[in-house]
Amino acid sequence: MSIYTQRLASQIEFIKQCTLMKKAPIQDFTKHSDFTCIEEHVLNLPGISLNTTNDTSEDVWLRLERLRENSVPKPSSTLLAHWLVFPSKFNPTLNFESD
Repeated sequence: MSIYTQRLASQIEFIKQCTLMKKAPIQDFTKHSDFTCIEEHVLNLPGISLNTTNDTSEDVWLRLERLRENSVPKPSSTLLAHWLVFPSKFNPTLNFESD
């Protein structure tokens, strides 16, 4: 198969996939409705490395470190410490209701 036939087949497949999605591909990422983030937003955040090389000397555009759970900071006031009670593990279903 010639290169022109391969390119034509690739373009037809692209058009078919766009039709299946029933919407045109977004040309401007700022108009994207899902999560978007630009390099300036994540440049100095902890645990995020940009444009690095890994052990196999391949270029890595984005590397995220695994998050580690930190303990709850202790309050500086002993009076305040008597009023605060923190669970040992985070529970997203835990409800804090007043009686």
